[in-house]
Amino acid sequence: MNRYFGADMDAFSDRVDTFIERYWPSAARIVSHADVQVWRAALVNAGWSVPQWPEHQGGTDWNPTQHYIWRRACSTYGVPDADEVGTNLVGPLLMAQGSAVQQELFLPEIAALKSWWCFGFMEPHAGAEVAAMTTTVFEKDGELRLNGCKNFVFDALRADFMCCLARRDDGFAFFLIDMRADGVLVKSTPTLDGQDTMAQVTFNDVMLMPASQIGLVRPGSEFERYQFSGVFSTLARSAQARAQLNILDRVISDFDPSDDIHRKRNDLAVDLSVLEALELRYLDALQRGVQVPFSLIVLRLKSRKILLQLGALQVESFGYYALPFADDALLHNEGPIGPVAAAASVRQSLTQQLSAIYEGSTEQLKDEAWRHLGHQK
Repeated sequence: MNRYFGADMDAFSDRVDTFIERYWPSAARIVSHADVQVWRAALVNAGWSVPQWPEHQGGTDWNPTQHYIWRRACSTYGVPDADEVGTNLVGPLLMAQGSAVQQELFLPEIAALKSWWCFGFMEPHAGAEVAAMTTTVFEKDGELRLNGCKNFVFDALRADFMCCLARRDDGFAFFLIDMRADGVLVKSTPTLDGQDTMAQVTFNDVMLMPASQIGLVRPGSEFERYQFSGVFSTLARSAQARAQLNILDRVISDFDPSDDIHRKRNDLAVDLSVLEALELRYLDALQRGVQVPFSLIVLRLKSRKILLQLGALQVESFGYYALPFADDALLHNEGPIGPVAAAASVRQSLTQQLSAIYEGSTEQLKDEAWRHLGHQK
């Protein structure tokens, strides 16, 4: 598909590729914690840690096409977000709803990637249903305190702070929680992909920081829907899918699987081309400053479906080589069993399923897209 945006954008794209190739390790080896730290430092030094933020808050003056090029390159090279919750959720939330004191206290730290954030939303008996949530903020001895529990909190084990949705007498609000405060208990939640990334966080009479509340949320409000439907979306997920399709093509070439797998692969390739065309339509509207032709949730739904199907098809194509679910220590000491990509195919597929659940159910996203069109169920 032709993505020629002009000579200036070609030069910017070359600059992005050079930057990533210099500071991010190649796909040929396992990424270490030290690699991530080098990458984060390089982002801060280049002024690219929060490119989507306003320039006066540490962001860039990139136009929509430059953002698209950057996101596609990061997806293609497999580069993770520097701190998805801090830079994509908490930062924009503070800019939109936070006080001047909160912005001055937290935004520079987030932009400099000096703090790590997690997001507390789901609860054991409420799931993602806001009205049923019981985590509560109350006053005690003139101080605000927090009691409750949050489930499936991504990155809680290493987070310095949490942005937590909690109940108050006048509704719900987001609160900024110091994860090192007395009464915060973090317990790892085992996941099928073998990663230590999820946790349950319990709050026992936790004293909150001064001026920790941001905004006010009522179930079904536009503010609540914005937080869950827009903040984690990206316009360039097709690049991640294209990279996975390339891996799948190499697997098919080496293993010569059944005709059914070839047919499924071709169907996915057509769906991916459609997704890429839709992304360019959306980008064109953003670049020209006109109304976008459809909700970004449409792209999220289509990209999620394609990524999940690609992950499952990779596992199916590897056959019995995908059966051993080796841990990192075994891979480091003994090497993979069979093709290098086979060792990671099951984990990758499970991680994609986990991310899809965390992002919201397909029906929830469809409902949001329906509301975007002006309809009510």
